[in-house]
Amino acid sequence: LGGVNPAAASTLEARIAESKKDYAGAEARLRDAIARSSYPADAWMDLAAFYRRRGRLDEMVAAAHTGAILDPKHGPALVDGAGNLVLAGREPQTAVHWLQQYLSSNAQSELAPAFAVRAQLANLLRQLGDNEAAQRQLDAVHALASGYRIPLAGGNARAAGL
Repeated sequence: LGGVNPAAASTLEARIAESKKDYAGAEARLRDAIARSSYPADAWMDLAAFYRRRGRLDEMVAAAHTGAILDPKHGPALVDGAGNLVLAGREPQTAVHWLQQYLSSNAQSELAPAFAVRAQLANLLRQLGDNEAAQRQLDAVHALASGYRIPLAGGNARAAGL
């Protein structure tokens, strides 16, 4: 893998190091992936996820913001960053903004299908008390993928009839 995609190889090595509880080595490999990546936004989001898993939340937020800045096309990296913010319970408005930027971009991808991102955004908006905006997102989800069952944060989508 190193000969074909050095950044991906560094990311894989980081995952292996993390699984062996070599956290310093994992962080070093993730930083190496950033340096080697042709699209560093994704690599920064990988580092943000690592920091979240390690409970280093201030560093996670900083890494996610760096990744977002380096993603001028507003691609799937923004969805990853928003997910990290949500999982860490940090900056929900920033997460909403990033998801909206992604959905408004021309950089949408099968890595982050629009219907799934809209469902994630609906859950987040509902948690923030904006039920009207959440419902608009749910309507868009059903228009894009009528059979999709939306996983609710802290709840059961089937029980809710979604």
